Amino acid sequence: MDSRTRSFAIAGFGGLSSLAVLVYSWQTLSSVSAGPRGDGFVAGLVAAFGLALGLSALVVAFDAVVLAASERFARLDRRQRLVLQTGCGLAALGHAALAIPWELLGLDLVLYQFGGWLGLVGLGTVLTLLGGLWVVASSAHHWASTRQSA
Repeated sequence: MDSRTRSFAIAGFGGLSSLAVLVYSWQTLSSVSAGPRGDGFVAGLVAAFGLALGLSALVVAFDAVVLAASERFARLDRRQRLVLQTGCGLAALGHAALAIPWELLGLDLVLYQFGGWLGLVGLGTVLTLLGGLWVVASSAHHWASTRQSA
């Protein structure tokens, strides 16, 4: 597969996973009881989890946009493309891992739900931000060098 096509496929996967998690976040937040019945602590935990899901969905959508825009508008070398693809891919995999039935695999569901997916999304976002800054810096350097030679 061509590296440009792979970048757009990874960005598309990131966008779709972001949309799915945003819907999941909306369902989670709408399930929180607004009335006085029930335990307020549990409702607060569910609301915090729903907000974390929504925020991570927006972050992964940002990662996908950065990858697609960099691929479309910048001259990426192989290393820059790899950093951006890895960042967006890790963040999208963090979302995809929410759909894996961890309890059927014998793994601790609570440990993963409150740490693993968020760690993957955070690591992917850091890589995407570093890759985006690298692309901006190299594009500015290229623009400045062509402007001086003209």
